[in-house]
Amino acid sequence: MRYRTVLFALATVLALPAAAQQLCSLDMTVTCSPGSNNTSSCTSTTRNAGTTSCGGGVYFGWVAGLGASFLSFNNSLGLSECFNSSDFGIEGAPFTFCFGSGSLGPGGSFTSNVIVTGGDASLFALTVFFNEETFEPLGSVFAQANVTSVTCTPAISSPPVTRSGLDYDVTWSVVSDPTSQFIVQESTSPDFSSALVERQVAGFSTTFRHDVSTSTTYYYRVRATNCGSGVPFSGTTSTVVQAPAPATSQNPEATVPLGTTQPVSIQVFIPGIPDAVRNGGRSALADTTFTATTDKPYLGVTPSSGPLPVTGTTVTVTAMPGSLPAGASTGTLTVTPAGAPPKNTPVSINLVTPVGPMARSAPPPNALIIPVVTHVNGVAGPFLSDVRLTNA
Repeated sequence: MRYRTVLFALATVLALPAAAQQLCSLDMTVTCSPGSNNTSSCTSTTRNAGTTSCGGGVYFGWVAGLGASFLSFNNSLGLSECFNSSDFGIEGAPFTFCFGSGSLGPGGSFTSNVIVTGGDASLFALTVFFNEETFEPLGSVFAQANVTSVTCTPAISSPPVTRSGLDYDVTWSVVSDPTSQFIVQESTSPDFSSALVERQVAGFSTTFRHDVSTSTTYYYRVRATNCGSGVPFSGTTSTVVQAPAPATSQNPEATVPLGTTQPVSIQVFIPGIPDAVRNGGRSALADTTFTATTDKPYLGVTPSSGPLPVTGTTVTVTAMPGSLPAGASTGTLTVTPAGAPPKNTPVSINLVTPVGPMARSAPPPNALIIPVVTHVNGVAGPFLSDVRLTNA
């Protein structure tokens, strides 16, 4: 069977050194655009980038991500003997290939078009020229594209956590009908049975804001209004709106979505200074004064000075998160009471990256994959990961 011939040629290409595969100089581009009914249309172009003709046996094909499938497949080189993953009873990532004889002159090219369905996927195209008698590869090239299929059911996302009193955006993906508007629902219960709020939105995002005294989880879902009949709601996303921490917290901090530009206020309690500390044991007035400073340009404190009663007082540290990177940024609030040593308090602002659905893709060639990192106490004892990353 010629399927075996082509598979043998493919195995030969993968086994030989890269230098032996470059007798033909090839390059490839792949582009994809969304279609209707959860499909995408993709086109690949293979070009002879060398100065001599490339010809002989050739096979070309596509490989898609899990859950995808091919609806149609063609090529302009005239390769007509084709097979796909279903011919071999293979489950998982689908593939389709065609093979035959062909040639490309210097600067010549051929194209292939495929329609893929089944949601987001990483799509690969591959072309191999080989000697038809020895199966020695003459040249090979491949390229990848991320496919995002348009559907009538949008994918929704929101920041996982934010702070009380701050604006945050709930966003969703496009649908097949570009004129469609959207119904967005918000609720404090995952089944949308309580505290239901509904909005009609013309774009692909809307802004919410909540002032809460206790941390509260808000749930969201969305559906298109005119993208076919009986359009279902999207999946559910949620955002935890955290109440401000009490001013007496030992490590005052705030958590907000990455990209937040609004000022974030953090209350910090300054305890009063006992007389014995302030005046070396001698009796003194019950009240004193203080000055307060911060050591980071993105932090400020109000008031920066004032009376400090023996019962203590509260200051407000304001963080400007706009230019900060993802993760925790920590500065120091220094309060100096009159007649007493200064006290340093760390103040942190945590910027978390929004979580949303996206197309799967292969890791970059220089990626280091760590299967698991954890620190837990198990039945048989502690499980500790000790990971060190070094840029050498």
